[in-house]
Amino acid sequence: MKNKGFTLIEMVVVIVLLGILAVTAAPRFLNLQDDARDATLEGYAGALLASIGIIAGKHKIEGEPDTLVVDGTELSFFTTEDGKTQLFEYPTATDVEQCMDIWNTAVNGIRAKGADAKKGELKTTFDRNEATCSYADLQHGAVTYKSGTGDVRVDS
Repeated sequence: MKNKGFTLIEMVVVIVLLGILAVTAAPRFLNLQDDARDATLEGYAGALLASIGIIAGKHKIEGEPDTLVVDGTELSFFTTEDGKTQLFEYPTATDVEQCMDIWNTAVNGIRAKGADAKKGELKTTFDRNEATCSYADLQHGAVTYKSGTGDVRVDS
């Protein structure tokens, strides 16, 4: 008489193999949340970079003035150091307020705030030595903009 089906040993082997597969694959699937957070930061950086490029284009079309009004917000394109004014192609910031103006003008959807930022907002800081604006997501990392250069990077 021929039995159709699996023996107990075959079933145990299949269960062990499935267990091994689950143990090796689980970390990859559990790590998807970190990947999603990184992708969110990359999206923020891409949105800022694209918008800054459009604003720089408008700045050129307008004849490269010292300031440019975009959506009702005045953005600066110059710095003054030791009595000398230097004009830049991209928006410049010299403090947290100007950093917030750049982000909130360029990117829709998530707001840049100062030290009082809450979940769902970006905490904005300005590094005077590096002339960089940092927009930190309280859970993920930060997007950094180099004032006047158009350089945007992700710090996770």
